[in-house]
Amino acid sequence: MQPMNELISKLHLAAARIEPPKSHLSGLCHRQGLSPDNVVLHHRSGREGERETANFHHRFELALALDKGGAVRIGEATFRLGPGECALIFPHQFHHYQNVSESPAEWLCITFDLSHPLAASALRDRPVELDAEALRLAECVIEGYRRALPTDPLGVAYHLALLLARLMEAASVPKERRAEADSADVRDEIVRKINAYVRQNLRNAPSLEELAGKLGYSASRLRTVFRDKLGVTLGLYIRESRLAEAARLLLTTERTVSEVARETGFTSLNAFSRAFAAYYKIAPKSYALHFAPPKAKVRNKPEKAGAKRA
Repeated sequence: MQPMNELISKLHLAAARIEPPKSHLSGLCHRQGLSPDNVVLHHRSGREGERETANFHHRFELALALDKGGAVRIGEATFRLGPGECALIFPHQFHHYQNVSESPAEWLCITFDLSHPLAASALRDRPVELDAEALRLAECVIEGYRRALPTDPLGVAYHLALLLARLMEAASVPKERRAEADSADVRDEIVRKINAYVRQNLRNAPSLEELAGKLGYSASRLRTVFRDKLGVTLGLYIRESRLAEAARLLLTTERTVSEVARETGFTSLNAFSRAFAAYYKIAPKSYALHFAPPKAKVRNKPEKAGAKRA
């Protein structure tokens, strides 16, 4: 161990190299940086026959391919990731892990919140390759999570922030492993069409028969393809799509809860509130107040008596 006088001397030399500040009132702030919170880790294995694979949610998800790698669809694109490659899925992005029950692929999934999502914008729709340091940081996140949960999240958040920063500078995966649709499997194209149509018609909540008529397939074909490919029923997917859009509107617009309920096809405010709370485990108004960016937390205030709002 170094003597105290040597440590103080090194600190003195380091302090002497600090440039004079441009302002004594404005300095380094974490609010524009990568500060993950509410971190949850999940090991997803195709061999477990997991079925709930179609997702919309309000959180970030870092999907890291392990072992043999695998394919994940994010929005309109399919990314085929090899071992040690990952993709950051942004809040409210449609995503699903393809052919989960048939594939030996394994994933490390890290979900978390970011106070300032724009800080991670360089990773949107850009899967990257992890280098040795990034893999070390990912292991630190896992080990810290296993040891610390639920008493000390600081170390987990710290290493995850370092990992995200490392990924910002990482090389993108080769372009040939990104495809707008899987030409070898027509089911991918059907799923893409269903996703696009449902997202454009959330207010009307189309039935299976209506959807089949619009897309030119039989209802039985759509039902089978959707369940086999995404692992959930079409009805559940439509419901989750409506709730995900509701969550997005609550966080990014000034609409009231009543307006959001109408825009996402719910017949009553009570029906919407019950469905939202059952899915997100929090009431719509509380969700908006809790998760909205600081500047937007003035919305969804109690409406004045006599106000003409639904």
